[in-house]
Amino acid sequence: MSAIVMDGTAVANRILAETAHRAAQFERARGREPCLAAVLVGDDPASRTCG
Repeated sequence: MSAIVMDGTAVANRILAETAHRAAQFERARGREPCLAAVLVGDDPASRTCG
């Protein structure tokens, strides 16, 4: 098995560009910006790290 050397910066830039493109598509289609939401289920205190 041979090793694969990845350029982390190039991969990150590609992911960021694709995410920006998809966010723009979402905004055009839905008329609003996408957002991120967290849903807590249960009472585990470790789940409440931010708030």
